[in-house]
Parts: sequence; structure tokens; C-alpha cells
Amino acid sequence: MKQDSYRIYDHPFNKDEAEALKGKVYGENWPVVYLLNNNNEMYVGESSNVYVRAKQHLSNEERLALKEMHVIYDPQFNKSSALDLEALLIQLFIADEKYTLQNRNSGQDLKHDYFQRQDYHELFQQIWNEIHKKDLAIHSFQDIKNSDLFKFSPFHTLTTDQYETELDILETLKFDMEINQNQSVHYFVTGDPGTGKTVLAIHLIRKIIELTMESNRPIKIGFVIPVSSLKKTIERVFKKIMGMDHVKIVTPTQVSKEKWDLLIVDEAHRLKRRVALSQYGEFDRANERLKFDKEGTELDWILKQSKYQIFFYDPNQTVKSSDIPKERFDQLMKETGVHKFKLSSQMRSLGGEDYIQYIKEIFSDKPPEKEIDFSENYQFGIYNDLSGLIHRIKNLNDIWGLSRIGAGYAWKWKTKPLKLSYDELVKRGIYDIEIDDNKLIWNMKNADWIGSENSINEVGCIHTMQGYDLNFAGIIIGNEITYNWQTSEIEIRKKNYYDRNGKVSLSSEELKKRILNIYTVLLTRGIRGTFLYVCDPNLKEYLRRYIPVID
Repeated sequence: MKQDSYRIYDHPFNKDEAEALKGKVYGENWPVVYLLNNNNEMYVGESSNVYVRAKQHLSNEERLALKEMHVIYDPQFNKSSALDLEALLIQLFIADEKYTLQNRNSGQDLKHDYFQRQDYHELFQQIWNEIHKKDLAIHSFQDIKNSDLFKFSPFHTLTTDQYETELDILETLKFDMEINQNQSVHYFVTGDPGTGKTVLAIHLIRKIIELTMESNRPIKIGFVIPVSSLKKTIERVFKKIMGMDHVKIVTPTQVSKEKWDLLIVDEAHRLKRRVALSQYGEFDRANERLKFDKEGTELDWILKQSKYQIFFYDPNQTVKSSDIPKERFDQLMKETGVHKFKLSSQMRSLGGEDYIQYIKEIFSDKPPEKEIDFSENYQFGIYNDLSGLIHRIKNLNDIWGLSRIGAGYAWKWKTKPLKLSYDELVKRGIYDIEIDDNKLIWNMKNADWIGSENSINEVGCIHTMQGYDLNFAGIIIGNEITYNWQTSEIEIRKKNYYDRNGKVSLSSEELKKRILNIYTVLLTRGIRGTFLYVCDPNLKEYLRRYIPVID
């Protein structure tokens, strides 16, 4: 299909200009996407008769504040492609942050295929570039696609898997609220990394708000986010969208201070118990407030303070001693009346579900029967030389952005207590990780490390990388993990694992599971590719069975 066939027609937004759309090739009987804006607000719409739609908007008091109209027309548009472009532009404008959107829905919730969809998406990128040139946007297409604000937009179109799960949850929740009014009900949504649990959680909140507004039965909703950096990002997203700016985004501690009708809990596997915390005062005060002893957990607070809970949960992402054990969640899920849902479609990795399962099998006691080649869709390999991996990741970051190096916790964090800047550490020759001629420093900040200015020169630990997407990940596997050729098993060297809080109260078998979970999480961060450097020669030889070597 032609990539330069589209046009963007600019008009003042008023009655005379709306009338002038009648009779134009793009004004009637053709699907178009249009933008209405003033200096601060925007509305994105789609119509097959923009002449009639513009007149309707001019009778809407909220739209009257908008002063310009931009009609995006292409003779190749059909209804599906126009709806797809509308949904994409809503997401892009939210993440761009130039305007507050007046949209309260995304045009379409379900992502579906249509003829030449990939070609249309290439065209959409060109359309955004034109919008950018017109000063209707601040950021480039690639910069926005890399941003957390884009990833966490409540206007994402959903996969069939997500869409059907959302419908099931909404239907069941409606029934429970009408019939089981005196009973607390728990919902669990499980899924591997990259199946879109957070995206679904945010989309679900928007749909629940819409439904409660339609029924005029408001309920008190809280979105519980155990991770502080992610909480700040989502607060920024919600503030940009009318109708969602009043949703309370809370920590588990804030949950303990008031009652809720419904709590939606993202990354429930990161809820804490009173073990290996950096400080205990606030945790103990919350337990006292809710009449729990010191065994009370953040999960207990959520259950006590709310009537309905929807937990988004992945048991294989438990990576800290402070994380509530899987057994406690298993116990809760066995209770009568619990509703369980599972996401399986892979949204993050271009290697698909096969790649995620392959990584899980490699780091298990049941490895794959044979090597799988992902080269058609996904870049994957082991570097013999760490310098080569570092160089590759920095080059990919220049091209794609969001490419970072991470590692297992197999080196002491010597730089952390010094509280010096990165440049000062380098000047004094103080490093955390030294491998051959490569001298590296752990991440200099915890909150939003991936988006920080110097992160490309640092090494992210599991606690800064979990929950985030990268275009490419370079992962260093340290000497805390090896392979025993006599027993044909992966083994852990506890003395080489330096996360003190990460091994508190764990047996050897539990620590092994924890470390394997960590590497599974790290190796599933990359959207487009993952590269490894392996310190232990036995483990490297084992992994070479399943992962191609890059010389």
C-alpha cells in the first residue's frame, strides 16, 4: 500500500467551518480520524461522516472550548484501520503530555486483525510524524513508544485473551455486588511476565468507572501499587485523563488507613510481610492500627479493609525474602467463592509465549529437549566477551532506546554506602563489578532507574528491573549459580549471593528457587532481544546447548 497517500486538513473549529465540510471528499461517507484541540485540551475521534459529527460536537458544551480541527484522511482507510488509528492516537497523546484528553473511551477495546494491518501501522507512524511537525505533539513516535506513560495508558486495545478476561471479571463482579452483598469476594488474575497484567488492571479500572457512572452507583475504588516508582508513573497517567483523575492510587500502608469497596492490586507478588525490611516502624504501626500482631502482612491489610479485591499475581516473580510466600496466596485461592482467571497471550516479547516458556524450562530441573531458534523474530545469544555485550547494548540503545544491562546479585554493592556521584566513583576507581577489563557500577538510584540519565552506563539489579519493559536486555549471570555435570542440575553457591535481605529465612532449596526466579524475570525483560554473559564456565557450557553463542 502507498505510504504517502494520507493528508491532514486543518480547520478552525466553528459552525461555518463544520458546514464547509459538507461535500468534501473527506467530509461525508468516508472513514476519517479527527483531532479537536485548544492550547491545553484535545479530543480524538473517528467517524464515517465528520461533517455530521462536527456539528454534534458543537452542541456539546465541553467541546465548545476546543478551537481547532484537524481531519486525517487517506483514500486507503477503512473502518477497521480508522478505529485502530483513533485508539493509537489516544494512547500517543496521553503519553506525549502536551494535552489533557477529553476522551472517556478508546474507540475500541479489542485488538483485532484486518487486511494489511502491519502496513497500516507503518503508515500511522508517518501520520504521527506529521502531527509532530505541526507542533501538535512534543515527542517523537519512538520516544513515546518507549515511555511508561504509553505502556500504562488505560486506552490500550486489548488482546482477545485480555478482553475476554475483562468481560468475565466485569460480569462476575456485577453479579457479586448485586447478589453477594454481605460477603467478601476475591478475584485472582495470574499470568507469566509480559502477558499484560498491569495493562489489563488499568483498563479494567477505566471500565469499572464508566459502568458505575452509567448506573449512578459510585463505589470507592483504590488501585494498590506496592512499587513506589510505578505508583508515581501511573499517577501521572491518570491525572491526564478526565474521569480517572480522581481514582486513588495507594500503597498498602495507605490502604490500612481507610475502608474501600473495591481494591485492585497490581503485582500482588510484591506485597510484603515483616521479614528483611529496610525499616519496620511504619509496618508495625499499620498492624497496630488494624489490630494485627507482628505476623500481619500487607495482604491481611487489604483483605480487612475492602469488600472486593482483584489481585494481579505471578507466583514465579517472588524475588525478595519480604515477599509474601506463594503458600499464603495458594491458601487464599482455595477459599470458597474465589474467582480465578489466567492470561496466557504474550504482549511483551516478540519471541512470544514460546520464548517465555523456553527460559523457564532452561532454568528448571526439566530443561528443553532441544534448542529452539528464535532468530526470525527475536535476537537471543550468549557473548563470550562482556565487552562485546556492553558495546552491543549501547549501540542498540542509540537506535531503539530502552536498552539496559542487568545482573544477578552476585557482587557486593561497595559503592552504595559511599553516597558519591557516578563520576566521582569513576574518578576514584571504585567499582562494584569487575570482569576482565570491564569495570561497572550498580544502579545509582532505585526509583525509575531505567529512565534515569546515566542508566545506560550502570548495571540494574532485579529490584530496579522487575516490572519494566526494555527493547533489549543484556544480562550478566554471576558466580552464584553453576551447573553440576555429575548430577545434571543447576546449583547455587550461597556464599556468592550478596543480597543479604534476599536470603533471610530461606532454606537452600528455597534460595535456589528464588535465584532462578530472579534470572527468569531478568531474561524476560526484553521486547526485541536478550543477550547474556555467563561468568561460570560450567553454566555457560550448559546454556550453550540452548542458546546460540555470539563471538
